[in-house]
Amino acid sequence: MHKHDWIVKNKEEALAKDKSFWGHLSKEAYPITKGELRIPISIEPFILSKKENTELEADLAFLLSAAKKIAQAYYTDPRIEEVLAIDKDERGLILSAKEKDFTGIVRVDLFYSDTPRIVEINADYPDGFFMHDVTAHAMANLIPDLNIETKNHAKIFSDLLTVEGVTKDMYIFIGYDKERAFIDEFQLTKVKLEEQGWKNISIGTFEDLEFKGSSFYLNDMKIDAIRRGSELSKIRKIPGLIPRLLEAEKNGAIIINNFKMRLLGYKSLLAALWDDSFHSYLNKDEVSAIKKLLPPTFKLDDQKITREMLIKEKDTWVIKPIDLTEGSDVFVGQACSEKDWGSALDQVYSNPKKWIAQHKVVIPEAIFNMIGNGHSTISSQKRKFDCNPHIILYKDKVEMGVTLVRFSDSQVLNVAKGGGITYAFPAKD
Repeated sequence: MHKHDWIVKNKEEALAKDKSFWGHLSKEAYPITKGELRIPISIEPFILSKKENTELEADLAFLLSAAKKIAQAYYTDPRIEEVLAIDKDERGLILSAKEKDFTGIVRVDLFYSDTPRIVEINADYPDGFFMHDVTAHAMANLIPDLNIETKNHAKIFSDLLTVEGVTKDMYIFIGYDKERAFIDEFQLTKVKLEEQGWKNISIGTFEDLEFKGSSFYLNDMKIDAIRRGSELSKIRKIPGLIPRLLEAEKNGAIIINNFKMRLLGYKSLLAALWDDSFHSYLNKDEVSAIKKLLPPTFKLDDQKITREMLIKEKDTWVIKPIDLTEGSDVFVGQACSEKDWGSALDQVYSNPKKWIAQHKVVIPEAIFNMIGNGHSTISSQKRKFDCNPHIILYKDKVEMGVTLVRFSDSQVLNVAKGGGITYAFPAKD
């Protein structure tokens, strides 16, 4: 994988194109705020060779197949139930989804140095799905001479709705929590689905809904399908919503992403995947993909790892909570002083079932040429970066979407903490 550096060589052209790029995004990607809230975006994308992309797509498909099998065994294998250590407030939800398929959108976080290495699977509610679609296409159109492939998230999501049994005359509600201030993604979802032929779509907060007769209604219209635009951790805080969602599901309502997808997002699942005592659930291709993509990952209560080992090998370990963090409470041994690392170990070993230790992977760096000051200046910054392929899970197949790239001066890459983005495109040949 390499970055397509073109800005410095074509300064005046780049400044003009950056202005055009943001003008397009303000209209097409930000239907509500019109681009008033901007994150740093580099218009120099990365390119994966056809061979690199083909191998990565195959390996990701096998790894996600393995993840689905291990997660499904949660319902029947007490050992996996113990490893995953699902939050007590979520157990009922996940048990209720036992017969559901793993369907919806996931985003894997990986570092692509010499080889890709996955550190996380986001499967509860990976946000920005439609915004990344618009932004990636706009970036690709800036550089027409590149022989690259682009994905169409709107088409892929439309196909997913159809496969899940949602017809184009059904009423779809795109729901989010009322604390969310930035809601362009939800309006954009409505716009893009309408372009795909979906006729009855509304957006709003979950509090806007009325519940009666085991169904949700909005303005006296019965909701047939819900695009869940909020993490489960936030939905749980809305009084009375969870039992009503479960009852509506039993009455035929379709929820995407459904609650079963939450299992794939627990970081403790990565420890279960790495544990060869569970590989009897898997085939050889799935095991091979795990060893190829996943760094050694262990629960802190696993006897294979000790506090003494973590102290001695501080610079080779990262410690994370098994639950959602959005970049918080991630302890990188190499970035910690011995004192801070000791304090972190005191914290995590107070409840080791809720933490994992993962081998630190190589974090790649690159020079990012950024345009700023009202599309008038170019600056060059060395930044760390990761790759985040979006993947759509159907019942019996996976489909690759847009690959987001995040960059930051921190080893914990998170756009909410000041990072920027670009994209990685596969070459056609």
